[in-house]
Amino acid sequence: MNLGMAMYAVNSHRDGKNPIMSRDFYEAVKEIAKNEEGLCPEDRTSHVLQSSKDYDLTPEMDDTRFTLGRSVNEYFSKFGHKGIRFLNLLTDDLAKDECIVNYLWFYSPDFDSDLNARDRSLNDDYDAFGVLRGTGEASSQNSGYSLTDVKKSIVNTTPKSLEALGLSGVKDIVAGRLEKDVLEALRKK
Repeated sequence: MNLGMAMYAVNSHRDGKNPIMSRDFYEAVKEIAKNEEGLCPEDRTSHVLQSSKDYDLTPEMDDTRFTLGRSVNEYFSKFGHKGIRFLNLLTDDLAKDECIVNYLWFYSPDFDSDLNARDRSLNDDYDAFGVLRGTGEASSQNSGYSLTDVKKSIVNTTPKSLEALGLSGVKDIVAGRLEKDVLEALRKK
């Protein structure tokens, strides 16, 4: 959500309403997500969630990696949660030509860590508003390479390197494991 969308949502909430937009907006954002499907979740600007219902987010899920970015492992280790309950938007009362937008916030992150998208309740002591990407301390440690760039480099160079070492017979076994382990290590930084 960019600053303009956040302001629209906050102003709608202030007026006691949910922020409603044309369904065309949703379709445009969904198209961006479709075009970014090959990127690592942390590098995407749009993402379609796996469910329209409430469900639990775990550290390895694309939904979690998109939402929390590089802070996933830090968040789960800091609070010791096995999962985060995601309270999705309620869309039952929307007209077919409308969509609802909202910001996310944590409800009681120190207890049960619900990630809330549905309510307008940033008015009590138990909620924590989200953080803009690229503004936190962890984001200043970014090497300048996206995880997608790193993944592509591993996929492109591993077979050539193994062939040069005379190990081309193991490239199918090694390449996938190397990609997984390197991306996991980078996500933990």
